Amino acid sequence: MGLNENNFKSSAERIRRANMAAAPVLPYSSASELADEVKKYIIGQDRAVEALSVSFFQHLCEKYRGVTCPTKTATLLCGSTGCGKSETLRIFAEKCGFPVVRVNSADIVPSAWKGTHLSDYFGDALNRHSADELKSAVVIFHEFDKIIHTGAKVSTSGEDIDADMQRDVMRLFERSHSLRIPKGFDSRTMDQVSVDLPTDRMLFVFDGAFSEIGQIVRRRLNLTGRIGFGAMPPQVAETAGYGGDIIEEDLIKYGFKEELIGRISNILTLRLLDEETFYRIITTARDGVIESESKYVDAVYNADLRFSDDALRLIAKRAYRLGLGFRKVRSLMASCLYSIYYDMKVDGSGKRRIIKVDRDLVIKQLGN
Repeated sequence: MGLNENNFKSSAERIRRANMAAAPVLPYSSASELADEVKKYIIGQDRAVEALSVSFFQHLCEKYRGVTCPTKTATLLCGSTGCGKSETLRIFAEKCGFPVVRVNSADIVPSAWKGTHLSDYFGDALNRHSADELKSAVVIFHEFDKIIHTGAKVSTSGEDIDADMQRDVMRLFERSHSLRIPKGFDSRTMDQVSVDLPTDRMLFVFDGAFSEIGQIVRRRLNLTGRIGFGAMPPQVAETAGYGGDIIEEDLIKYGFKEELIGRISNILTLRLLDEETFYRIITTARDGVIESESKYVDAVYNADLRFSDDALRLIAKRAYRLGLGFRKVRSLMASCLYSIYYDMKVDGSGKRRIIKVDRDLVIKQLGN
């Protein structure tokens, strides 16, 4: 007896459901669930976290289900120094379990030039991961704005390093492109052994401070001359001080090729962190500086480390005013604790102690 159309559809549906049941279980059921997890660690950048969660969740689906989203694209993360670009990407990769290839954009040169190439970074990653694992790697181009050189960029033979480097990056997006990675020499023939690493299933993310692009953005928005000392306009604070969200047109004027920017359609701008956000990160971020330091004091000194609220607010205020981003909080915290660690003894009696850090100690160590 042959299958009619209804029977065929019923059989196909049973097969589809069986395949879905046999497929590996995703660690998160949705992009929003992934975003909620990352927000426990990244405070004050909800807009960027929510947008990134879609890209990373689609990459998870590709890894676990073998299906590529037709609209999958690379992401560019823009934000001033210390606003959390690197930490945000680190948490996403860690929570999704992806291997990471981190490329320092300021150091690489085109494949035909002498120096550090993209293949060198992937070769180093092959020392830590298998070629199969790297097929679904997250490739982070750190400080991507520095791939555009503001000084001399043309060789004596007339070659343009910026244009050549951007072409090398664009090749990574080609569907059939593979990187040939040297893996030493055959011990019998002494021929060089290479690994061909396909890039079509990797997730590419670019980050950068783009410190000089603000003039381009403000000129486009007709904000030139309106930003000075005093209260910062909301649209400036929400867009890392650029004056507005960075768009493709701004990046092309900055020096990027249209063909490259056309492959990076997800452009995200992080917000500047204000004093209150600094305080929230200190007090609520999971695995944050307070939690980490408390675990250390507990493990080494068998003691409870306790900060008064006004001490933490003063540290947040000092870090914010220094203008170096949240990374300065850790060094300020260390300065506050040095005097305590200098005198504090490791007590083997088992008696529990309490170590208090108040506003007076912070003022003493950091000054007014």
